[in-house]
Amino acid sequence: MPLQQKRVVLANGIELDVVDEGPRDAPVLIFLHGFPESHRTWRNQIPHFSGRFRCIAPDQRGYRGSSKPQEVEAFTPDKLVGDVFLLADALGVETFTIVGHDWGGAIGAGLAVIGGGIGIGLIGKGAVESIARQPEAGGAIGQNMIIAAALIEGATLFAVVVGLLTLFV
Repeated sequence: MPLQQKRVVLANGIELDVVDEGPRDAPVLIFLHGFPESHRTWRNQIPHFSGRFRCIAPDQRGYRGSSKPQEVEAFTPDKLVGDVFLLADALGVETFTIVGHDWGGAIGAGLAVIGGGIGIGLIGKGAVESIARQPEAGGAIGQNMIIAAALIEGATLFAVVVGLLTLFV
């Protein structure tokens, strides 16, 4: 079954198509795709996690049906990072864990650096790539990632976990 998207208008006027699955009162995972991808990067992971986590996966600015500003300056890292904070605000999310792949991992690192005291965790792209390449192994690998997300969700300090699977496997 395809993931359902909704349109979210950010305070800066950017419109993002967003998957938002799972319990609204659960810890939040925001999934950021890489280049040149979309929310579909996470089509195997979201169903796995959405029973225990609120899973949010935007098509970031410039991708698929989301806003595509014409000026190059609209795609600087500060604007892409800002979109994630504005998305969380628009959805009523106060703390979240970033799951980033490729360019999404770089944006996640930017979120951790300028987070301003907001509870943010970051799961490194190595773990995400391993899971993306082995969706049929979602049992053991998926459980390890859930454990890591639970450890860093809502953290008041920023956590950057690179090569997460090496900690558990």
